[in-house]
Amino acid sequence: MLSAEQKYFIQIINDYLNFTATESVSGIDWNKLIAIFKMHKLIGILNNQCSKYITGEANAAVFDYDASELVVYNNREMNYKKIKNEFEKENIRFVSVKGLNVAKYYPVPHNRTMGDCDIIVHNFDLKKADNIMKRLGFEYRQTPDFENFYQKGKIYVEIHDHLLYDEVANTKNDINFCDEVWSVSKSKDDSTELAVDDSFHFVFLLLHLKKHLIHKGAGFRQFIDLYVVAKNAKLDWKYINEKLEMLGLTKFAGVCVSLIVKWFDADSSVFGCPLVDIDDEFFYIVTEKIFSGGVFGSDDENNSENARMQYDINSEKFTLLQKSAAKVRVVFPAYNVLRFSPDYGFVDKKPWLLPVVWIYRILRIIFVKSERKDTGIHGFQNNELLKRKDYLEKLGLL
Repeated sequence: MLSAEQKYFIQIINDYLNFTATESVSGIDWNKLIAIFKMHKLIGILNNQCSKYITGEANAAVFDYDASELVVYNNREMNYKKIKNEFEKENIRFVSVKGLNVAKYYPVPHNRTMGDCDIIVHNFDLKKADNIMKRLGFEYRQTPDFENFYQKGKIYVEIHDHLLYDEVANTKNDINFCDEVWSVSKSKDDSTELAVDDSFHFVFLLLHLKKHLIHKGAGFRQFIDLYVVAKNAKLDWKYINEKLEMLGLTKFAGVCVSLIVKWFDADSSVFGCPLVDIDDEFFYIVTEKIFSGGVFGSDDENNSENARMQYDINSEKFTLLQKSAAKVRVVFPAYNVLRFSPDYGFVDKKPWLLPVVWIYRILRIIFVKSERKDTGIHGFQNNELLKRKDYLEKLGLL
């Protein structure tokens, strides 16, 4: 069962989205409630709805936290304008997605916090974009997840040449659909900044949510994004439903909409896709999992093996050739996998050392007992996989 603080959290989000004043509730542990809002990166909504009820140190903590988010928001806006101006000078066509695109639909835009700004450019413009970001004072950092990642203070920017990459949660159909971003994005007043079509972006948000749920998990913020876009943007539901059917996401979209309606007393009429009936048991399982995982699921250690479990689930459909190739890849991981590993990262920028690293790794697996759990030979119990498959199937992701 949900705690009093969890129930109040949902009520506060409900009120915020429906432009309703939040009433004070007795028996609430404000420190616990604040921790939940922080965990889901929604503290601004708490301050917006409940500042007059929170007293003492808790009130100061919420106000200070929200004020710092507003500073970051303004700083992000300023830096984005600088990036936009420099990209236009270099004739770089680009599209912004996710938080940058969604925040305008929130009742208070700075309440839509974001870990980073996501900008899409063509592959042939990546080098020019890299030079601009460094010239603007951003520090470049490599990550194992395909992004070109830049940081300046508390401002983080990712420059992508694709919306989705070849990861365990993404199919070729998903990636091909997302590569249509250039054909559905239109110029803003002859600027090189393109406005992504909202209907396309809504489908992408569902794909992005799917990816996170399969990998580590997702928090309430991504579901709120879907609601505010559906409520405030002009969406072509015929197009959306056709794309959802093509991508095999019709049931998943219906489950997401049903969750949003049940959590936030949302107006189901703003959605043009059919809802899916959810029984009470599964509703509470999903709700508690969303609560425990935080904004991207990483706060719940039980989610740490999700991606590897998904690989095992996917491998059940592998051909004999694919199964053989997978076993080879387990023993001989790719350079791009090993170079980001804390144990084998010394191979980074030295790809000629790859055979030596393979031998070293095999010896570690043989002689270091604790290493065996990370060899990629997952060894999940059948009941673990069945439980995971049941959960994904009810979400519409299997």
